[in-house]
Parts: sequence; structure tokens; C-alpha cells
Amino acid sequence: MRHICYIVTLLITTTFYAGQATAKWTLNNADSQLNFISIKAGNIGEIHQFKMLSGTVSAQGQVSVDIHLASIDTLIPIRDERMQRLLFESSIFPTANFSTSIDPDTLNSLSVGTSTVTQVVGQLTLKKVTPLR
Repeated sequence: MRHICYIVTLLITTTFYAGQATAKWTLNNADSQLNFISIKAGNIGEIHQFKMLSGTVSAQGQVSVDIHLASIDTLIPIRDERMQRLLFESSIFPTANFSTSIDPDTLNSLSVGTSTVTQVVGQLTLKKVTPLR
């Protein structure tokens, strides 16, 4: 039996904005991106992205990012279609979810128009499966 091992590195660059009367932050898709790397033929790495993300950060720092799987962009249309249909089964499972938490003071301390880089560890739920940590 042949075993296939996939190593996935996710790079999520997100911009969240808060409404005036709320402590809940909402992801700004236009200024956000999620990239991942796939390895084929044992040693050829390729970078891909998803063009449609949505998400929130609660006042308590709970982060939830939904990844719209049909928005995959590998720069090769037939590969996009095959990944949607065969790998992600996006007609059955249209989204994946990344969840984590951050210190809410990190966001609250930012001045308007500034940004910060924060490394987080979280969970990716794909096809309604969340691996154990």
C-alpha cells in the first residue's frame, strides 16, 4: 500500500476592520490572502492561493476564517477545476475553516491604519474533519 504524505504550509495575511460601535472585527477580503504550497513529483514546490476569504475576530480574541474552496487559484484553470472537484470536493464542502485565538489587546492597541505581524497556531477544518492537535 502506498502512503502519500502532504505537508501544507499556510500563509494567511489578513486585514480585519471593526465597526464603530462594535468590538467584533471583520476580515477585509480585498486586503487579505491565503497561500499554500503543494509539492509534486517529490520535490517541485508550487504556491497557490484562495481568492475568497471571510472571517471575524470576536471581542474575546476568537478568530475564525472561512476559506471558500471554489476560489482556488493555481494559475492553471484545469488544475483549479480538478482540485475543486477531486481534492476539496467543493460542491459538497464549499468552505474550510481556520480557527485560532489572539490576545484582543493586540488589536485594540493598534492605531488606525497600522498593522502588526502575529504568529498563531490554530486548527484547520477541511471536509468537516478537524485533526487532533
